[in-house]
Amino acid sequence: MNDKSEVLKIALPSDGEMYQATLDFLKNSGVSVKRGSSRQYLGSLQGLENVTVLFQRVADISSKIEDGSADLGIVGLDRFEEFKIDDGNAFVVCEDLDYSNCKLVIAVPQGWIDVSAMSDLSDLALEFKHTGRELRVATKYPRLTSKFFYQNGINYFKTIYSSGTLEVSPLMGFSDIIVDITSTGTTLRENQLKTIADGTIIESQACLIASTRSLINEPEKLNSARKFIAMIEGYLEGKDYYNVTFNLNADNEEDAANTFMNSITTNGFQGPRISRIYTTNGSSSYSLTIVLKRKNLQVVTDNLREIGASNIIVNKPDYVFDGESNLFTKLMNNISGKK
Repeated sequence: MNDKSEVLKIALPSDGEMYQATLDFLKNSGVSVKRGSSRQYLGSLQGLENVTVLFQRVADISSKIEDGSADLGIVGLDRFEEFKIDDGNAFVVCEDLDYSNCKLVIAVPQGWIDVSAMSDLSDLALEFKHTGRELRVATKYPRLTSKFFYQNGINYFKTIYSSGTLEVSPLMGFSDIIVDITSTGTTLRENQLKTIADGTIIESQACLIASTRSLINEPEKLNSARKFIAMIEGYLEGKDYYNVTFNLNADNEEDAANTFMNSITTNGFQGPRISRIYTTNGSSSYSLTIVLKRKNLQVVTDNLREIGASNIIVNKPDYVFDGESNLFTKLMNNISGKK
């Protein structure tokens, strides 16, 4: 049995919107999470040994990675950027896991018809200062808010931290404006708030983070991390590709390859995989398969019709693995100090 210090610890959200979304993401990535009950704070990953899952509050995951209590973690990029320590031990391995997408935005009362941009907000903050008070901003993200305001020339304001529902703060007189996470903007509008044109502080989504402190000089942990990251990367890469199989009449394999490669705008990864079709009528026909990116699908299918291809079948691969994992290489470079 492995020593506890050599077991890879992965921190995942224990509740909230990201909890089920993260479980679904990992299941689709081929590493399903096993948890006895919602009250248990330890779990495991199906198919991966030497791994313990730690269920944590979203607000605590970054700090767990920072202090080395966990080795890898999944958290919202907004949370990581708010709580990370500059030049600390935690770093981002994959910035976009393609779920839990949202934006951290500035929202002002709909009645402020003259405020539609950051420049307007800057002027308003200055007016408030001349009347002897500060612009009050309610938020769960004081660090990101302050940095963004200063970058946009707003120097006279006061952040008010609130862990509760922010949308009602202006209506209750608790604040003048808010900075909060939104996906659709519906809740903001229902509470008589509006966003401003250049008031998006960060576009966020689930991300994968890691700890330098706990992974350095830990070969067993790193081996488990490599396997875990490879499955995630393979799943994410697979989303962007399609397998396209089609039939083409040709005298031989070389003829089929030349007809395809001389007429199609992209050859896929390297070129087509070709196999002979043993037809019932004795005609010379070949089946070709290519793997191509989503953005090229429509153009290629049009090209195939133009060269007389038939029985065009398109399906998605579950995973696409490269020769080596770019994300794991990034992790190793960070651990070794290569930024």
